Amino acid sequence: LMVVMMVVVPPVIARAHPSGDLGVLEPIRGLGLAIFRSQLALKVLLLSAWAAHLLEACVAFVKARKLKAGTLNELSWFAGAFVLGFPCLRFLLALESASAAGAKKYR
Repeated sequence: LMVVMMVVVPPVIARAHPSGDLGVLEPIRGLGLAIFRSQLALKVLLLSAWAAHLLEACVAFVKARKLKAGTLNELSWFAGAFVLGFPCLRFLLALESASAAGAKKYR
């Protein structure tokens, strides 16, 4: 459910017409408009956050591939970094540095 929310909700809110009804997402857009004061600012924020998470997920995928984690684990790191962002990527970077240092207890 969290993955669906992360993948679907920001682009839906960002692409919605200002006078269009979003149903259950309308309070979220209302809060965003109250904070950022314009549909354009809200759109830029949501799409840039979505793009940043996608970039972090791609970096996590490449780092997991360097660790030879296996295809399923690589996709899991991609999904985890896409949903959680930097905390997940930071843990993966710690694993990579431990692996580079020769520590085998993290594998």
